Amino acid sequence: MFTELLSLCILVNTNTDHHTFCDFSGHVERVHIQVYENGWAEDKKKSFSINLGLADDLEPTRNYLTSLLKDTT
Repeated sequence: MFTELLSLCILVNTNTDHHTFCDFSGHVERVHIQVYENGWAEDKKKSFSINLGLADDLEPTRNYLTSLLKDTT
């Protein structure tokens, strides 16, 4: 579910130097996630960007976000 992905984004933001941006669009049941590894900067390109719907496979995104959290251990 999207709530797990959003929770992982919050954990990445609060526990690492990476920055995530998460947009939930309930009216179309989609979430857009962007990640800037080692922090956001005005001219920096995104490290990761994905738009997901409820029918999409969320596992690769979950695994990616979890891997960012492992950087802190």
